[in-house]
Amino acid sequence: MRHIRNKALPTIRSYYSAFFDIHEAYLAQELLKSGNPWETLKAFPLYPRYDTLIRNQIKARHITNNSRLVFIGKFQTD
Repeated sequence: MRHIRNKALPTIRSYYSAFFDIHEAYLAQELLKSGNPWETLKAFPLYPRYDTLIRNQIKARHITNNSRLVFIGKFQTD
């Protein structure tokens, strides 16, 4: 059973990665054309995940209010 699970993991990760690539590209396009990007971001279904990620990084890195936290990603158009 463990062998089957180990073989399936790369496929599962591939689908997971593709899911987020598609949704993040969509979000980036929506933010660029939005008149109110913060509301667009907050309405995005994956926003709570991003919010939690940022909060966890702030806590783990002991970031203060005087610090800046920057997330750099990629956006590619076809």
